[in-house]
Amino acid sequence: LVVDGLWGSARSLVAWGLREVSPRPALILASSLSELHRTSRDLLFFASRAEPTGTPASVAEFPPGLPAFWRGGHQREGEAERALCCHRLLRGEPLQVVTTPVGLSTPLPSPREFRALTLTLSRGAAIPREALLERLAAAGYERVESVVEVGQWSLRGGIVDIFSPARERPVRIELFGDEVESLRAFDPTSQLSV
Repeated sequence: LVVDGLWGSARSLVAWGLREVSPRPALILASSLSELHRTSRDLLFFASRAEPTGTPASVAEFPPGLPAFWRGGHQREGEAERALCCHRLLRGEPLQVVTTPVGLSTPLPSPREFRALTLTLSRGAAIPREALLERLAAAGYERVESVVEVGQWSLRGGIVDIFSPARERPVRIELFGDEVESLRAFDPTSQLSV
């Protein structure tokens, strides 16, 4: 399909309309970072008009990055956004991914490698604390005293705090031996459970 003569937010309107016809993942190329952000904002605007309140937006920015894949730490929001985008695509979400030509050349792990780095925990699950900490290090999380940013983790006895790019807030995991006793989201500013 070739569409010509569109300018401004009309491009995003057509892209959003195509999603309504075929709800599959789509890649939208923008010529620059400023165009990437503008296109994403336009798509989110059309999404907010079409989807019920509370539905997660089906738009994700995939910013160009450094050759290494996501490593937690300061000023690494781009890596976290790319990791979240990969996570959402592997879950099968009909995501509209907006990137630049440079973003297309950003090296990523294969889906198999990405899944191997992904860990899902639930209350009552068994995982040795040391194995959990090794998985966090292998996935590129940064160890800190107090978790405040995406990509960080901390340890205090049987309590492990993790801020995953797949979550809006960090999660506090309480371990009793090798068993996950509880999982609670918390506010990174106050460090209190929410």
